Amino acid sequence: TEIKDVKREVEKSRSTIAEFLEETPDSFAYPYGAGEDVPAVVQAVKEAGYRTAVTVHAGKWTIERFGDKPLNLPRAFVRGDDNMLDFHLHLTRGRSRF
Repeated sequence: TEIKDVKREVEKSRSTIAEFLEETPDSFAYPYGAGEDVPAVVQAVKEAGYRTAVTVHAGKWTIERFGDKPLNLPRAFVRGDDNMLDFHLHLTRGRSRF
């Protein structure tokens, strides 16, 4: 029944956001990364109608590193003390600190 709860929660949150914004979201963010590596959870996100989803894995997306998995995309983490160079490095290299 746990996966049923996940499905209900993912679908309900999407419809609530759509109602509030008057636009249906296409992207999902796994809360604290929960479920991003669980096939049944990823399938629930897909079935709810999301086209993309981001994980808590940091990095720049490449097909070699992450494959063709639009529901498991890495994130660029931007910290409060990042400057424009850091931001540029996040976008081009997937990390800012050397």
